[in-house]
Parts: sequence; structure tokens; C-alpha cells
Amino acid sequence: MNKFEKNSLCVVGFILFIILLIFIGNVGLKLLNDKKQVDTPEEQKVLYVDENKDIVYYDNITTISEDANLIYRDIHINLDSEDARKVEEELNAKMANIRGSYTLISESDVPSEDIIMDYDDILEAEILDYTIYNSTTYLTILANNYTYYATLEDDISDLEYYVFNKYTGKLLDNETILNNENITNEDITNRISTYLATDTGIDVDGTINNGYDLFYNQYGELMVKILVNMGEVQYNEVISFN
Repeated sequence: MNKFEKNSLCVVGFILFIILLIFIGNVGLKLLNDKKQVDTPEEQKVLYVDENKDIVYYDNITTISEDANLIYRDIHINLDSEDARKVEEELNAKMANIRGSYTLISESDVPSEDIIMDYDDILEAEILDYTIYNSTTYLTILANNYTYYATLEDDISDLEYYVFNKYTGKLLDNETILNNENITNEDITNRISTYLATDTGIDVDGTINNGYDLFYNQYGELMVKILVNMGEVQYNEVISFN
């Protein structure tokens, strides 16, 4: 074999080596991309019914007192799930039952000296009000069903929390939230006891027996709503689990 033939074989061998490196590189890159796709699932998306609307919005709005924030309105939960529709229908049925059922001071015989709050002549009104906590993963709707009295400084409230996973549309109860957070009922009651222990006027055991509601605030933090027993008085309190 002469020198020219040897050089030719070297060139051909070098080219084959480069082709082999390219082939191995492509195979390796494909395997790496396949593994990345397995390790990194498709990004979750919020189950909006209409992406152009807020996750909670209202219509059929009637304001009987802007100053006292006494408003009748239908709620729409912008999540595409059976749980969302069920809660939406339930809340709007409650609203339909109380809508327009208010009385006026001017049409009553209540003495003027008994009137503590005079807002737009409203003496008494049953109201269903909403507070929305919208975090990255969870949507919490606080439904506050209360009766406004112009003769009382404090309203009597019935609070209900509806917690949704925005990516599944599922309504979460206390047990599900406990499982999600990998905590137990005992963890919650211990947190309540620790929080209330500094106030000697509170019936801690009675408060714990009242039960609790778990929900997420706008920052995704786990919160605990309790009904505190203090002598003959009961009042709602919200504490952070952490």
C-alpha cells in the first residue's frame, strides 16, 4: 500500500468516525429529550369555562345600600366541573330566596333612638356576601350569609367555605385537605389549642368540639376557621395553621 492509499484510508476512517459521533449524539439527545418529557409532565392548566373572564364573577346585581355593602348578586364560578356547577346553583338558589326581602326604617315603628346604623333607610336585610381567595392552585369562596340589623352593631353570620382545586375543578373537604397537606385532625386541634391557650377566658375544649373549616387564603396558605366559645358569647376566628 502506497502513501496515497494510506492517506485515503485515514480520510475515509476520519469521516466515518465523525458520522458515528453525529449518530451517537443524535440518539443520545433523543433519549435525553424523551426522559425530560417523562420527568416534566405537561404544564397544568386552570379549567376555565371562559379564559376571558375572572375565575369568579357576578351578574343580576341589585344594590340596596352601597354604604352598608348590602348587595344581591348571582355568582358564577368559572371552572369547568360538576362540583363548580353544583355549588354555583346552590348559592344562587339561596340568593333567590332572600333577594328583595328587606324592610325599611321609614315603614317601621322602631324608635329612632334604637337605630344604631342608618344606611339608606334599611332596617333589616338578609344578605349573602362573598369573599374570594384566589391562589395559584386553589380557589376559596367564602359565603357569608348574615342578617343586617340597623339596631345592632354586630351581624349574626353563618360562614361557609368552598375550596376548589383549580386544575381539577374538584371541591375539597376537610379530609381531602388534610391528606393533601399530609397532616392529621390531631395536628389541627393541637394548633387550635396552642393558639387559644393564652386567653384564659376561652373554653378551649368547647371551641374544639365546635369543629373547624379548612381553606386556603390568597397566598395558598392553609387557614383554620373556628367558632370560639367565650362564656355565653361565640364568635368566628380564623388562624393560620403554620
